[in-house]
Amino acid sequence: MSSNPKRLQYLFQQYLHDSATPDELREFWKLFAELGEEDDSVKNDLWQLWHSDSDNQSKEKNWKNMLQRINQQAHHWEKKQAPVISHFNFWRVAAAAIIITMCAGGYFFFSKKNINGIAKTEIHAQAIKNDVLPGGNNAILTLSNGNTIILNKARNGNLALQGNTKILKLNNGQLSYESRMLPSSGNNKIEPVTYNTLSTPRGGQYQVTLPDGTHVWLNSSSSIHYPTTFLGKERKVDITGEAYFEVTHDAAKPFKVTANGSQIEVLGTHFNINAYNDEPALRTTLLEGSIKFINGSNTRLLSPGQQIQLHPNGEIKLLKDVDLDQTIAWKNGLFSFHNTGIDEVMRQLSRWYDVEVSFSEPLDVHLNGNIQKQVNVSQVLKMIELTGEVKFKIQDSKINVMK
Repeated sequence: MSSNPKRLQYLFQQYLHDSATPDELREFWKLFAELGEEDDSVKNDLWQLWHSDSDNQSKEKNWKNMLQRINQQAHHWEKKQAPVISHFNFWRVAAAAIIITMCAGGYFFFSKKNINGIAKTEIHAQAIKNDVLPGGNNAILTLSNGNTIILNKARNGNLALQGNTKILKLNNGQLSYESRMLPSSGNNKIEPVTYNTLSTPRGGQYQVTLPDGTHVWLNSSSSIHYPTTFLGKERKVDITGEAYFEVTHDAAKPFKVTANGSQIEVLGTHFNINAYNDEPALRTTLLEGSIKFINGSNTRLLSPGQQIQLHPNGEIKLLKDVDLDQTIAWKNGLFSFHNTGIDEVMRQLSRWYDVEVSFSEPLDVHLNGNIQKQVNVSQVLKMIELTGEVKFKIQDSKINVMK
């Protein structure tokens, strides 16, 4: 088993971009050499990086040829450097590709309990009746006076002025707040605190940089309510749905997030909150730093890699070593399913594609794999149908799931 799959992925990306240093190349060969027969998921992740990398258009477009080229370069490196990969056969990686089912920038790999005997299958986008396009950067900004701005239709530049704070739509489409420095005078009045709300619809997502520099990603059907200037001894915001935070450190002003009656307190850190009302539990996951989770009289401290779950009955669970890549895949443009139940899969699709979902009968189906979100819903459904476990019918923005 590879001891450091994330490092191997990084080095593979450096190799793909021709930006690896000699030391990184040496480490790359060494980690590849350590892969064993049980490392199929690691090899599949490397295939995904290669398949989705935009720069690989100038490289080999065939995975086996890609591996052969790496193998040849590795042997050439061995002649000039220490022989670190003599026992590894890169064709084992190519063999692992047989269990991959590809789809327009994404893939699924299935355990035997999900599917048997799937050969490598390429899916090409086709015109499908009743198909649904993916979501995009759509959001509505509600100002303190109640006026609204449809951000995907607004021009870049100044959008509004709230007290002493300018609201900007940047060239990259993100929302940002910029405090104006007023000339000092004895007659300056303290402006009252004003609040804005950023809301994404089903089929929408958006990013905002708050007045303190904190960066927030909003998932579909979510909102964040916040002051246009952080005054006092704390920075407090409220969210619904799902959001990922990269909080600017300020020891004098703790950052507090309220969601569904719970509160998360931080100084400066990266974390994700999933607080959709239709999910079975509120989930807060810490990636960097530390946070305090508070619900009534219950308080829990989280370390990186941990997730707190609050269930409707009040039960609180602390999970360790959660899959962080899966947790924030949504903000990185991916659906990521790791033994994910079909109910949860369809809830994610429903929000992103703004479709209704119904089941002909209860289904006990779990999926594994990744796929980019910027494809039509038909392509995602075709991927899942290849498991042989479920079928779908699309009609009038409605998806029926059948056995």
